[in-house]
Amino acid sequence: MSIICTQISKDIIYNCNNKPIAGIEQRLVLINRADLDTLGITLDTLLPNSLIKGLALKAGKIGYEIQGIKQIMNYTNSLVADENSDDGVKHSITGIKIYDPSETTRDEINKYIGGAEVYAVLQRKWKGVNNAHAFLFFGKEYGLRISELKDESIDGVIQISLSTPGSAKEPYLPHIYRDIDYATSLTAFNNKFSNL
Repeated sequence: MSIICTQISKDIIYNCNNKPIAGIEQRLVLINRADLDTLGITLDTLLPNSLIKGLALKAGKIGYEIQGIKQIMNYTNSLVADENSDDGVKHSITGIKIYDPSETTRDEINKYIGGAEVYAVLQRKWKGVNNAHAFLFFGKEYGLRISELKDESIDGVIQISLSTPGSAKEPYLPHIYRDIDYATSLTAFNNKFSNL
Protein backbone atom coordinates (compact mmCIF):
# COMPACT_ATOMS: atom_id res chain seq x y z
CA MET A 1 0.00 0.00 0.00
CA SER A 2 1.40 3.41 -0.90
CA ILE A 3 1.27 6.35 1.48
CA ILE A 4 -0.30 9.56 0.20
CA CYS A 5 0.81 12.60 2.21
CA THR A 6 -1.39 15.21 0.57
CA GLN A 7 -4.78 15.54 -1.08
CA ILE A 8 -6.22 18.27 -3.26
CA SER A 9 -8.61 20.60 -1.45
CA LYS A 10 -9.56 23.54 -3.71
CA ASP A 11 -10.99 24.22 -7.15
CA ILE A 12 -8.62 25.76 -9.68
CA ILE A 13 -10.76 28.12 -11.75
CA TYR A 14 -9.80 30.20 -14.79
CA ASN A 15 -10.12 33.92 -14.00
CA CYS A 16 -11.13 35.83 -17.15
CA ASN A 17 -10.23 39.12 -15.42
CA ASN A 18 -6.72 38.00 -14.51
CA LYS A 19 -5.35 36.16 -17.53
CA PRO A 20 -1.74 35.01 -17.47
CA ILE A 21 0.94 37.07 -19.22
CA ALA A 22 4.03 35.33 -20.58
CA GLY A 23 7.55 36.25 -19.56
CA ILE A 24 9.54 37.78 -16.77
CA GLU A 25 11.01 41.20 -16.13
CA GLN A 26 14.63 40.91 -17.26
CA ARG A 27 16.19 41.36 -13.82
CA LEU A 28 17.34 38.59 -11.57
CA VAL A 29 18.61 38.95 -7.99
CA LEU A 30 20.92 36.14 -6.87
CA ILE A 31 21.71 35.55 -3.20
CA ASN A 32 24.57 33.36 -1.98
CA ARG A 33 23.07 30.45 -0.02
CA ALA A 34 25.62 31.12 2.72
CA ASP A 35 24.26 34.67 3.08
CA LEU A 36 20.66 33.63 3.80
CA ASP A 37 20.08 30.85 6.29
CA THR A 38 16.74 29.19 6.93
CA LEU A 39 16.02 31.50 9.88
CA GLY A 40 16.16 34.42 7.44
CA ILE A 41 13.33 32.98 5.35
CA THR A 42 9.90 33.73 6.81
CA LEU A 43 7.26 31.33 5.51
CA ASP A 44 3.56 32.11 5.55
CA THR A 45 1.85 30.15 8.34
CA LEU A 46 -1.12 29.09 6.18
CA LEU A 47 0.78 28.43 2.94
CA PRO A 48 4.35 27.50 3.97
CA ASN A 49 4.90 25.42 0.82
CA SER A 50 4.11 28.27 -1.55
CA LEU A 51 4.50 31.71 0.07
CA ILE A 52 7.53 33.48 1.57
CA LYS A 53 6.64 36.57 3.61
CA GLY A 54 10.14 37.88 4.31
CA LEU A 55 13.83 37.52 3.49
CA ALA A 56 16.49 38.71 5.94
CA LEU A 57 20.06 38.26 4.78
CA LYS A 58 22.85 37.96 7.31
CA ALA A 59 24.38 41.22 8.54
CA GLY A 60 26.57 42.92 5.96
CA LYS A 61 25.23 40.83 3.05
CA ILE A 62 23.48 41.76 -0.20
CA GLY A 63 22.18 40.02 -3.32
CA TYR A 64 23.63 40.50 -6.80
CA GLU A 65 21.70 41.57 -9.87
CA ILE A 66 21.90 40.24 -13.40
CA GLN A 67 20.07 42.25 -16.04
CA GLY A 68 18.82 40.91 -19.34
CA ILE A 69 17.21 42.32 -22.44
CA LYS A 70 14.12 41.50 -24.50
CA GLN A 71 12.59 38.20 -23.31
CA ILE A 72 15.70 36.05 -23.44
CA MET A 73 15.82 35.12 -19.74
CA ASN A 74 13.11 32.64 -18.69
CA TYR A 75 12.35 30.01 -16.10
CA THR A 76 11.13 26.43 -16.34
CA ASN A 77 10.04 24.18 -13.51
CA SER A 78 9.76 20.49 -14.33
CA LEU A 79 8.36 17.53 -12.45
CA VAL A 80 10.93 14.91 -11.45
CA ALA A 81 8.90 11.72 -11.04
CA ASP A 82 10.69 9.09 -9.00
CA GLU A 83 9.53 5.50 -8.50
CA ASN A 84 11.86 5.02 -5.50
CA SER A 85 11.25 8.21 -3.51
CA ASP A 86 9.12 11.34 -3.38
CA ASP A 87 8.52 13.24 -6.58
CA GLY A 88 9.90 16.75 -6.80
CA VAL A 89 10.58 19.72 -9.02
CA LYS A 90 13.68 20.84 -10.90
CA HIS A 91 13.92 24.66 -10.81
CA SER A 92 15.71 26.21 -13.81
CA ILE A 93 16.43 29.74 -15.00
CA THR A 94 17.72 29.79 -18.56
CA GLY A 95 18.89 32.35 -21.09
CA ILE A 96 20.95 34.34 -18.59
CA LYS A 97 23.15 36.28 -20.99
CA ILE A 98 26.17 38.15 -19.71
CA TYR A 99 26.75 41.17 -21.94
CA ASP A 100 30.08 42.16 -20.39
CA PRO A 101 32.58 39.37 -21.08
CA SER A 102 35.41 41.28 -19.35
CA GLU A 103 37.95 39.73 -16.98
CA THR A 104 35.98 40.89 -13.93
CA THR A 105 32.80 39.27 -15.19
CA ARG A 106 34.68 36.12 -16.22
CA ASP A 107 36.04 35.93 -12.68
CA GLU A 108 32.45 35.97 -11.36
CA ILE A 109 31.36 33.28 -13.87
CA ASN A 110 34.32 31.15 -12.74
CA LYS A 111 32.85 31.25 -9.21
CA TYR A 112 29.70 29.55 -10.54
CA ILE A 113 31.86 26.98 -12.30
CA GLY A 114 33.69 26.50 -8.99
CA GLY A 115 30.43 25.49 -7.27
CA ALA A 116 28.76 28.69 -6.09
CA GLU A 117 25.22 27.99 -4.85
CA VAL A 118 22.59 30.70 -4.95
CA TYR A 119 18.95 31.46 -4.40
CA ALA A 120 17.22 33.47 -7.13
CA VAL A 121 14.39 35.98 -7.03
CA LEU A 122 12.73 37.28 -10.18
CA GLN A 123 9.69 39.32 -11.10
CA ARG A 124 7.12 38.00 -13.53
CA LYS A 125 5.29 40.05 -16.15
CA TRP A 126 2.06 38.57 -14.75
CA LYS A 127 1.75 39.89 -11.24
CA GLY A 128 -1.73 38.72 -10.25
CA VAL A 129 -4.53 40.66 -8.61
CA ASN A 130 -3.11 43.72 -6.78
CA ASN A 131 0.38 42.61 -7.93
CA ALA A 132 0.28 40.03 -5.12
CA HIS A 133 2.06 37.30 -7.10
CA ALA A 134 4.80 39.26 -8.85
CA PHE A 135 7.93 37.65 -7.40
CA LEU A 136 9.18 34.06 -7.37
CA PHE A 137 11.88 32.62 -5.11
CA PHE A 138 13.86 29.69 -6.56
CA GLY A 139 15.90 27.00 -4.82
CA LYS A 140 14.64 27.15 -1.24
CA GLU A 141 15.88 23.68 -0.23
CA TYR A 142 18.90 23.08 -2.49
CA GLY A 143 19.73 26.40 -4.10
CA LEU A 144 20.71 26.70 -7.75
CA ARG A 145 24.00 25.92 -9.46
CA ILE A 146 25.30 26.53 -12.94
CA SER A 147 23.93 23.86 -15.26
CA GLU A 148 24.82 25.23 -18.67
CA LEU A 149 27.54 27.54 -20.01
CA LYS A 150 28.20 28.84 -23.51
CA ASP A 151 30.91 31.35 -24.40
CA GLU A 152 30.62 31.85 -28.16
CA SER A 153 31.95 34.38 -30.62
CA ILE A 154 28.65 34.37 -32.57
CA ASP A 155 27.06 37.06 -30.40
CA GLY A 156 30.00 37.88 -28.10
CA VAL A 157 28.14 37.09 -24.87
CA ILE A 158 28.41 34.42 -22.21
CA GLN A 159 25.20 32.50 -21.56
CA ILE A 160 24.51 30.47 -18.43
CA SER A 161 21.62 28.55 -16.93
CA LEU A 162 21.04 27.94 -13.22
CA SER A 163 19.20 24.84 -11.99
CA THR A 164 18.52 22.64 -9.00
CA PRO A 165 21.87 20.82 -8.61
CA GLY A 166 22.52 17.28 -9.82
CA SER A 167 19.98 14.68 -8.84
CA ALA A 168 18.42 16.90 -6.15
CA LYS A 169 14.81 17.93 -6.48
CA GLU A 170 12.92 20.68 -4.73
CA PRO A 171 9.79 19.46 -2.93
CA TYR A 172 7.67 22.32 -4.34
CA LEU A 173 7.36 24.83 -7.15
CA PRO A 174 9.21 28.10 -6.50
CA HIS A 175 7.63 30.07 -3.68
CA ILE A 176 5.85 33.35 -4.28
CA TYR A 177 7.72 36.08 -2.41
CA ARG A 178 5.50 38.83 -0.95
CA ASP A 179 6.66 41.00 1.95
CA ILE A 180 3.53 42.87 3.17
CA ASP A 181 2.58 44.17 -0.29
CA TYR A 182 3.94 44.73 -3.80
CA ALA A 183 5.57 48.09 -3.00
CA THR A 184 7.46 46.64 -0.03
CA SER A 185 8.50 43.58 -2.01
CA LEU A 186 9.64 45.70 -4.96
CA THR A 187 11.71 47.95 -2.68
CA ALA A 188 13.44 44.91 -1.16
CA PHE A 189 14.05 43.49 -4.65
CA ASN A 190 15.41 46.81 -5.96
CA ASN A 191 17.72 47.00 -2.94
CA LYS A 192 18.85 43.42 -3.66
CA PHE A 193 17.59 42.39 -0.19
CA SER A 194 20.48 44.32 1.31
CA ASN A 195 21.36 43.99 4.98
CA LEU A 196 24.34 46.37 4.79
